[in-house]
Amino acid sequence: MPVKERVLEKRAVARIVRHLPRRPVVDVPADVTLADIGLPDGDLLAIATDGLSEEIATGLYCVPATIGWVLVMAAVSDLAAAGARLVGVATNLNLPREFGPSDRDRLARGIGDACRSLNTVTLGGDVNVAAQLTAAATAIGLVRRKRLLARRGARPGDAIYLSGPAGLGNAYALSRFDPARSPRRLRFRPRARIDFGPLLAGWASCCMDTSDAVLATLDELASVNRACFAITEDPAAFLHPHAAGQCRRRGLPGWLALAGCHGEFELAFTVPRAVERSFLRACRASRLRPVRIGEVRKGRGVTMEFGGRPVRLDTARLRNLAFEAAADVGGYMRALVEFAREVAVAGAGTGKARAPGRAAPKAGTRAGGR
Repeated sequence: MPVKERVLEKRAVARIVRHLPRRPVVDVPADVTLADIGLPDGDLLAIATDGLSEEIATGLYCVPATIGWVLVMAAVSDLAAAGARLVGVATNLNLPREFGPSDRDRLARGIGDACRSLNTVTLGGDVNVAAQLTAAATAIGLVRRKRLLARRGARPGDAIYLSGPAGLGNAYALSRFDPARSPRRLRFRPRARIDFGPLLAGWASCCMDTSDAVLATLDELASVNRACFAITEDPAAFLHPHAAGQCRRRGLPGWLALAGCHGEFELAFTVPRAVERSFLRACRASRLRPVRIGEVRKGRGVTMEFGGRPVRLDTARLRNLAFEAAADVGGYMRALVEFAREVAVAGAGTGKARAPGRAAPKAGTRAGGR
C-alpha cells in the first residue's frame, strides 16, 4: 500500500491530476510539461504555467508593475529549471472594473519590462472583466531531449548549489506585512535564472527553482530523489542581504528567511563531485556565481547544521503551514515563529551551539500580520 502523501498541497494536486488525460514525454519529474511536436532537430516543446491570486488577495502584491513583473518571472523560472531556451510568454488578465486605465498601463509595463529584461516577447493572451484581480502566464520554450534538467538524478555525494543568494522573497513579504520594522518598502524585482538553465543542463544532476523558498524546494528534491539534502553551510553565507537585515530587525534567526512560503526565482541544483571543479570553471567563464550550500547524503529529508551536527527539519509540516493558513497572514507568521522556536530547542538538544543566526523569539512574539 503506498505511503500517504504528507504534503497537503501535493495531495490536492494529485487528486486533480488523476482525472486528467496525460501522456508525459519524459518519465521524470520536471518543472515543465513537455511535448514532442516533431521538430526536425529533436527539440521538445516546454510549457510552464503560473498564476497570481492569493498573493494579490492578501496584499502581498499591490503595485500593478510588480504584479506584471512577477507574473512573467514565475512562469519563466520553471523553464529555467528545465534548462529550456525561452521562446515567449502569453498572459491571462482578469481585471476588476475599478482597475482603471493608469493601473492597466502600469500592469502592462511590468509585463513588458520583465519580457525585455529576459530578451523575449509576449505571445498574446486574454483580458477579461472579473470581480477581483487575478493573473496567469504561460511561458513557452524549447529544450534538447538529451539535455533536459529534471528534479530526479541526484546521488549521495553530490554538492548542492543555489544560483544566487536566497531569502529575498520572504524579506519582501516581511517588509509588506510588518512595515513598522522596515525602514523602507523593498522593491521586489526578482529575475528568473534563464541564463543559468542551459549551462546547468550539461552539469547538474537535478534542478528546481526556489519560487516556494529554499526549504520547500529542498524538501521536494529530497523526496523525489529519496535522499537527504543536507545544508552544511551557515545560512549567513548565502542569505540575501535584505533577508538577513529583515530577520535581524525582528530578532528572528536568519535561516527563517529560507522557510517562509514566498520565495524568489533562484535555482537549487546538485552537481556530482567528480565534475564540480569543471562546473565552477564553466561558471566563471560565463560570469555566473553559484553558491554552495550543502551536499546530498544517504537518508531522507532535509537537515541543517546546528553546532556542527545535523538536525532534521520537519519540512512537510513547514510546507503545510502555508497551505492550512490560506489568507491568514498573521496566523501563518506566528506558526513560522513557533516552528523556528522548536527547531532552536532541537538544535540546543545536540549539546552544541545554537542554531545559525540569532535565537528565535518566544512563541507569541509579533512577527507580522496586520
